[in-house]
Formats: sequence, structure tokens, C-alpha cells
Amino acid sequence: MKCLRILSLVAASAALTAGFSACDSPTSAPFQPMWHEPANGPVARVAAAEVCGSPATMPLVTNRGADAGIVTVENSATEVSVVFQTSGDWRLSETHLHIASSLDGIPHTRMGRPKVEHFAHLHNVDPVSQNAEYTFALADLGYAPGDEVHVAAHAVVGKPNKSGNLRDIEGAWAGDTDFPRGSPATYSVYALQTCGPGGPEPPGGGGGAIQSGDFRTESHVSWGASPSGGNTAAYRDANFDAAFPTGLIVGGVNTAQYTSSIAVQAALPTGGTPGALARSYINPFPSMTGEASEAGGLLGQVVALTLNVVFDLYDPSFCGSAVSLKDLIVTSGDCAGMTVDRVLAEANTVLGGGSSSFGPAQIYECVVPINDSFAGGVSVSGHLSLP
Repeated sequence: MKCLRILSLVAASAALTAGFSACDSPTSAPFQPMWHEPANGPVARVAAAEVCGSPATMPLVTNRGADAGIVTVENSATEVSVVFQTSGDWRLSETHLHIASSLDGIPHTRMGRPKVEHFAHLHNVDPVSQNAEYTFALADLGYAPGDEVHVAAHAVVGKPNKSGNLRDIEGAWAGDTDFPRGSPATYSVYALQTCGPGGPEPPGGGGGAIQSGDFRTESHVSWGASPSGGNTAAYRDANFDAAFPTGLIVGGVNTAQYTSSIAVQAALPTGGTPGALARSYINPFPSMTGEASEAGGLLGQVVALTLNVVFDLYDPSFCGSAVSLKDLIVTSGDCAGMTVDRVLAEANTVLGGGSSSFGPAQIYECVVPINDSFAGGVSVSGHLSLP
């Protein structure tokens, strides 16, 4: 059961708000911040072991419709975190966040359009980064589990050029419901849920048993094999271009991009001590050229998990369950209580050389058993459970 369903995740672009008239003032009183960002940036998110239920994840979409990453919202019994994370080459330049008990509590114009410049928490991400994390004490915000709240979120994103300066700068929104009166800004509706009398619910949330055939995962060895008959590699060749139209990208600050199925075959499997990418690569071939070899076995495992998660979303026939692999919950180890989606996000951060509470070896030990959970769509390891 999801412990957090924060009402109204909203993102509005700076370009949109810049066009509003000065006399088109907010209809509600400005929200007074109850939490102040420390000098060194947002504080760390809720600890994984304390997260109640499954985090809520929203796609972060730019004004032009590009997928720039995700926004994750999660809570413990006493805190709530909102986490911005970009993907690929996208980087965060600014994040704007606002929490209110109703849609009217989000600063907006008379026409109902959100006014990002009036949001309570405005953060200049300097230097630009793929991550920005905010954590609030529920008591300080005046909320408790069971309350409905609105969270408004906006990011300014861009792609760094060779000099490190951002280009293609635009706003990015998260949400699935439009603001009123024709505003292009969106929001999503959630509610903070209780975590049970003993704190966070046990991993899995009592969602029932997984049966053989419900889910499918494959190892980096299987994904890197040569196609033959109806094996995993043959499936990869037949479906890669449609599932990854712009290529498969893993990492964060530094990335590894695979532009074709044959590039994945050439790169996998990988071995060696788990580490982080020293720079960005296109179609690295560690065993032949040594490129990206500094990432060791972590690179292949993250590529394999990305293939497992994306093919599960892309192809309804990939497995038998209507539940997505990304939403399953880890039941043991350092990542217990985390969804597969969050483990993958953390693994990409670590692989890319970003800041994380996990080290390369630690997140490697989280990813491997996920990839081995449902080998060939037949076995069930018990490492993952339904949300």
C-alpha cells in the first residue's frame, strides 16, 4: 500500500510565468515557508528503511514534450521528501517547490495559472546537477499521515555544452492533471497515508503472492548473448529499436549510451569491481577497448536492469502481470522497502558518479538479485514482492 499520495504535484515553466501581467496577482495569500533550505542545498531524503509503502514517481516532462527525468515523492511517519532527478544529458538549473493543503493554496494568478516565482522554496542548483532533494518535517508543515496535501514542483532544465554551460534551457513539469483555465501547467492528486501502528509497513505491503510467469527478468549475460532461435538476445534484437528509439542511456553525471541492440550485445556482460563512470561514453566496449571498464560489473547490471524495466513497460506480452516490474518492492538487503524503480534511479546516480547514500559495491548488491528475481519468466526468488 502506498504510504504517500501527495495531492497535486505541479510544475510550471519560468517562460510561462514571465508572460503574466504584474497586475494579475495571486488570489491567495503567499504561503509562508516552514522549512528553509540550508546553505549547502536541500537536506537528504527520507531514509530508505523508513519509507512507508511505495514512493510516488512522476515523469518530468519539458515544455516541448521531452522526457527529462522523474520527480519522486515519499514519506516516513514524520517526514516527506520530494526528489527531482533528471535523465540522460538533462541537468537541473533551478527547482521551485510549494506545499499547500488545497489547489487554491498554491500561488496563482486570477486566471488560475501557477506563479512559480511565488513558490515557497526556490533553489538555484549551482553547479548544475541531476539531483535535488527536499525533506520536510510533517509537523512543521502542519500535516499528519492521512491528510491531503498539494505539492507544486517546477524545474528549469538544460543540457550542458562542451564548456559546461547549459543549452536548450526550458521548464519541465510533473503531473497528470491540467491546471484550470487553459494553463499548460499540470498537477497530480495524492494523499499522505498512515504507515501502520508499528511504523513503516513490512516490504511488500501484503499485496499477495507472485506466481511463476507473473514477471520476467534476465541477467546481463542473457541480454549480452548472441541471438539464436527465440532466446533473450533474439528478443532484444527484435524489440530494442522500438523500446529505445533514442538509444539506451545509463548513468547520471556521466553516462553510457547504447545506440543499437548490437552495441548492447558487444558491451555485455561486464565484470570487475563495481565503480563509477569516469566520463561519458557512446557504445563503450569494455572487454575490447577498455572503455568504461572503471565501472566494472555495475555497468552491465544497470544496463540489464534498464532492459528488464523498460521492456516490461513497453511490451504487454513480456510477462503475465498487469503490475509493472518497476513498482515491485525489495524485501531484503540494504535496499529493503525500496521499489525497483527507486533502486534503478539510485544505481544510475552511483554509476554516473553522482552523490548518493549508496556506494558502488552496495548498490551493485541491490541490483543483482533484482535481475535474478524472475529468470526467464519462470523462477520466483522471493526477493521482490507486490506493492
